[in-house]
Amino acid sequence: MTGEHTQVKFKNSRELELAGIMNEAPDSKSAVVLCHGFGGFKEMKILHETAEAIHSRGIAVLRFDFSDCMLESEGDCQHLTVTNQLDDIKAAFDYLETKGFEKIGIAGHSLGGFDSIVFSSKDSRPKAIVTFGAIANLDNDVLFKDHVEDWNARGKRTFKLEKWGEVEIPFAFYEDFGKYDAAELIKDLTIPIRIIHGSQDKIVTMINAEQLFNNATAMKDVRIITSAGHMFSEEFERIQAAKMAADWFEEFLLGKSNKFKQPEPIVE
Repeated sequence: MTGEHTQVKFKNSRELELAGIMNEAPDSKSAVVLCHGFGGFKEMKILHETAEAIHSRGIAVLRFDFSDCMLESEGDCQHLTVTNQLDDIKAAFDYLETKGFEKIGIAGHSLGGFDSIVFSSKDSRPKAIVTFGAIANLDNDVLFKDHVEDWNARGKRTFKLEKWGEVEIPFAFYEDFGKYDAAELIKDLTIPIRIIHGSQDKIVTMINAEQLFNNATAMKDVRIITSAGHMFSEEFERIQAAKMAADWFEEFLLGKSNKFKQPEPIVE
C-alpha cells in the first residue's frame, strides 16, 4: 500500500490555509502527522520515505507545510514562531479528527521533532511519537548561536532555505523558540516515544538524543544510525529510519506487537 496520496488543505486558528499531502488508508482509524524542520518542507526525502513506510502498514499519513514562510501554506516569515507551528499541528489533528481518525501519532524531523514533543506535552491526543534528529533545547543550539548577538541587534537575519532561497527571519522567532524546552517537557509525557538520530549529525548533535532519551519517563526507545548526518542524506539511511518509525506506529497505533521493551539505548 504505497503511492496513494492526495493534496489537502485545512486552516489554522489564524485562518491561514495550510497545504498538505495525505496518504489515504481506507477503513483505517489510525493516522500519523509528519512535521518538517526549520527551512524544511513536506516533500523532503526523509518525510516522503517515512510517509510511504507508515502507509504501507495500513496507517494514514498527513504531512504539511507549516505556515509563515514554508512553501505552499499561507503566511509570511515575519510571523514564523514555534508557537504558531504548534497551532498548525493542532489544526492538523483537528483536520484528521473531522475525517474520523481516532488514534493519531506524530513524528517530526529536527525542529519538527522538537515541536512534536512540545505539542504532545500540551495536547492529550497524540498516542505515540517518533523524532528524527530532534533538538532538545536552545542550550544545545549550534545553528543559530554564533549569530544571536547580531541577529538581536538587527532585529532580523537572512537565512538561505532550500526551496525559498534567501529569506529574512525576525529575532522574535529565536526568542519564542527559547520559551520551550523539549528536554524538560518530555518528562511529563505518558505516551511512547522513539528517538532516531544520526551519530554524524553536526547540526543537532548527539547530546540532544541523549538528553531526550534520559529525561523521558514513559515507554521509550532510541535508535542511532551510525553513518547518518542531520538530513539522513543516503537512501539506505532514510529507508532504515522510515522503517523504525513505521514499526513504532504499527506497535502503538495498531497494537501489533514488535516487542519493543528495551530499557537501554540500542545502536543500529
